[in-house]
Amino acid sequence: MNMAIGSSGASGVSDIKTDSLDPQTRLMAICYALLGLLDERMSSQMEAMTARNNNAGKLKDVLAGVNGAVGKFAADAKPDTTIAKGLPDADVDSLPDLLTQAGMPELAQKVRDRTATKGELETAASKVTGQLDSGTAIAQLEMFTLQSTFGKRTQFFELMSNTTKKEQDNKSAIISNTR
Repeated sequence: MNMAIGSSGASGVSDIKTDSLDPQTRLMAICYALLGLLDERMSSQMEAMTARNNNAGKLKDVLAGVNGAVGKFAADAKPDTTIAKGLPDADVDSLPDLLTQAGMPELAQKVRDRTATKGELETAASKVTGQLDSGTAIAQLEMFTLQSTFGKRTQFFELMSNTTKKEQDNKSAIISNTR
C-alpha cells in the first residue's frame, strides 16, 4: 500500500509517506494530520466569530447613537422634521461617523448637513436592528459549526487513545502468553 499524507502547515506535518509504517503508526500519523487541519479550521472559525462580534459591538454603538438622536426629538415631532428644526442644540457630532461605519454614508452626510429627518433616523435604527438580528443568527450557526469541529477533534483524540490502549493491551497479552 503506497500512501502519503500531505498537509501544508497542519501541526508541522507535511508529506508523510505511510507505506513503510505499521498500521498503528499509520493511523496515528493520519489522525495527527487531521487534528492539525481541524485546529486550523477552529482557529479560522474563532477569528471569524471575533470579527462578527466586533462588528456587532459597532452596530450596537450605531443603534445607541441613532436612538439617542431620535429620542431627543420632541414627542410630537413628525417623521419629516429635520435635525436642524427638531434638534437645534442637540449634540449629534459623533453620529455621522457611526452611520458611515454602518454603511450609511448618505445618511451620515445628511446628519452633518443637519438635513436628516426623524423618519430617516428611525428607518436607520430599524435597518441596524435588522443587521444585528441577522448577525446574531449567523453567529449562532457559526457557534454550532465550531462545536461540531471541536467534537470531531475530540473524536480523533479518543480514536488515538483507544488505538494506543488496544495496542498496549495486545502487547501485554502477547507477553503474558509467552511466559
